[in-house]
Parts: sequence; structure tokens; C-alpha cells
Amino acid sequence: MDRQRLIYSAADVVVVPSSEDNQPQVGLEAMACGTPVVGFDTCGIPEMVQHERTGLLAKAGDPVDLAKQISWIIDNPLQRQRMGMEARKMMELNHDSEIQAARYIQLYENASQFGRSLKAA
Repeated sequence: MDRQRLIYSAADVVVVPSSEDNQPQVGLEAMACGTPVVGFDTCGIPEMVQHERTGLLAKAGDPVDLAKQISWIIDNPLQRQRMGMEARKMMELNHDSEIQAARYIQLYENASQFGRSLKAA
């Protein structure tokens, strides 16, 4: 894992060209290491990549736009660095294991209460 973290951290950007993936793990791992992501505006990618905040999104299925977004982020190192910091911050706030566990507990409690209310009705 340390080697993988080192590689993600050393990268300027990670490109996730998936067109049918609900939430590519490689993108989340890169963002956790402070590396911005460029991908298509489709499937689960826009749920993790916030355009111009944590990375860049290209029009779904448009390789020319994807190349344009990659070129822009490479040519703008200050914005790229800012997006990487924002990506790391977002991962800390939204994907921390303790936060995720608390969210699952709340979800299960809500579902349980909903189930009890249906039985009572």
C-alpha cells in the first residue's frame, strides 16, 4: 500500500477514462493522496470529482474534451495543486472510515425504524 500511495502522490494528475464504472476506486485512491482526477462526466465519476474543485470533468464519451481537460490541468500547476488539496480535504471529510461507519449505522437505524412503522400501520 505504501508503494501505491507513493505513486499516486508523485503523479500530477490521474486520468479515469471510464465510461461505465459506478465509482472507480483508482480515482478515490488518487484523491486521498492529494492528486486531482480528470474523467468523464458520467456514471459515478461526477459524484467524486467536483469539476474545477477536486479535478476536471470532460463531456461523456468525448475524447477530444478529455484531452483538453488533461492539457489544461497539466498547463496550470497552481490550480492543479489547489485541486489536489481540495481532493484530499474532501476525502478526509467524506470518506473517513469512522464517518462512513457512522453513516451506515444511521442508515440501518433509519431503515429499522421505517420497518417498525410499516408493521405498526
